[in-house]
Amino acid sequence: MVSRHLIVKFYLWFLLALTLTVIGAAGAFALLSDEGFRHHSDAWVISRAKPVRNLVQGMLDAGVSPHAITRLLAPLLEEISASMALFSERGEPLEIFRPERLPPERFFLPTAAEVEGVLRDGPRVWQDWRQRVGVALPLRLPRGERGVFLGTVHFGLRHHAGPPYRIFGGLGAVLVLGWVLCWPLAAYLARPLKRLATAADSLGEGRLDTRINLKRKDEIGRLADRFNAMAGNLQNLMAGHKQLLADVSHELRSPLARLRVALELARQEGGSGAAVYLDQMEQQTEALDGLIGELLAHSRLEVMPYELRLEPLLPGVLAGEALAAVEPEARSRE
Repeated sequence: MVSRHLIVKFYLWFLLALTLTVIGAAGAFALLSDEGFRHHSDAWVISRAKPVRNLVQGMLDAGVSPHAITRLLAPLLEEISASMALFSERGEPLEIFRPERLPPERFFLPTAAEVEGVLRDGPRVWQDWRQRVGVALPLRLPRGERGVFLGTVHFGLRHHAGPPYRIFGGLGAVLVLGWVLCWPLAAYLARPLKRLATAADSLGEGRLDTRINLKRKDEIGRLADRFNAMAGNLQNLMAGHKQLLADVSHELRSPLARLRVALELARQEGGSGAAVYLDQMEQQTEALDGLIGELLAHSRLEVMPYELRLEPLLPGVLAGEALAAVEPEARSRE
C-alpha cells in the first residue's frame, strides 16, 4: 500500500510538472513571438487587401456608385467567400455585401469608433476564432469625403472547417502522451524503494542475512549499497555478541561446576552442623546458574523474533523460596 501511494505521488508530480512545463512553454512562446508574428501577419494581409481597395477606389474616382461597385464585385466576392462594406468617416455604412452562405451571426461590422480609429491611425486587421480575417483601409469617397473600405474573408465557408484548434489538439496530444509515459517512470522510481522497504522489514524481523541486489549507479543504488553494508556490519556485530555471550557463559559456569564438586566433598567430610549452610550454598549456586541461563536467553531474544507466553505464578511459592534462602542466615543472627 505504501509503494502504491508512492507511485501515485510520483505520477501526480510528474503530471503537474509536465502540464505546467507545456503551458509555460506555450505561454512564453506566445509572449515572445506573438507581437512579431502578428506584425508580419497583419502586414501580409494588408498588402493582399490593398489591390482590392485600389480597384474600388478607381471605380469611385470614375464615378461608379457604391451600389454598382458591389454588384460588379458580388460574383467574385461570393466565389472567394468574402464580404465587403464601405463606411463614411462618421462610421455609417454606405454599402454592404454579405455572402448568401454566411450566417448573420457571423457577419462582422466595425463600430463607429473603430472606423474613426482607422482614419486616424491607418489600416487595421481583425482576426478571430471563427476563421475570418477582416481588413479596414482608408478610402476617398466622392466629393472629397473620407471613408473606410472593409473586406472580410471567411475561410470556414470555403474549407468547411471549425475554429483552428489544431494547436490545442497538438498540445493535448503531447500532454496525453506525457501522462501515459509518466506512469512507467513513476513505477521505475518507486519499485526499488519498495524493495528497500521490504528488505528493511525483513532485517527488522531478525533475518540479518537480508541483502538488496540493485544494479544502479544513482542515489538509489548507493542507498542500497549502504543498506547492504549496514546489514553486514549488524550481522557481524550480532555474531560477535553471541560469541562473547557463549564465552562468558562458559567461563562463568566452569567455576560453578567446580563449586558444586567442592560442596559435595564438604558434605561428605563435614558434620551434620554444616549441612544447613552447605544446602544454602548449593541453593545460591543453583540460583546463580539460573541467572546465567536467563542472561543467555535474553541475549538470544534480542536478535531473534520471539513471542511472550504468559503463565500463572503463585506468590506464596515465591515467598516460601525467598524465606528458605535466607532462613539459615536469619537463624544464626537470631
